[in-house]
Amino acid sequence: MESLDRNLTILMGSVLLILYGFMYTILQLQDYSLLLGSIGLFIVLAVAMYLSRKIDWYSLSSNSYINKE
Repeated sequence: MESLDRNLTILMGSVLLILYGFMYTILQLQDYSLLLGSIGLFIVLAVAMYLSRKIDWYSLSSNSYINKE
């Protein structure tokens, strides 16, 4: 149990470190902030789409109005 808590703590700390580093870089590079922000948003969207590619969204709701064949 302790190793799971430690791994989650390291993962969350790494995510926050990357996020804060990215925001600091965007603030420092004022000329390229729109470009870097767009690239960063694209990467976040691509990761979210990749991680959720096998989720069956129609089976999550019990009141589905879609007729399944």
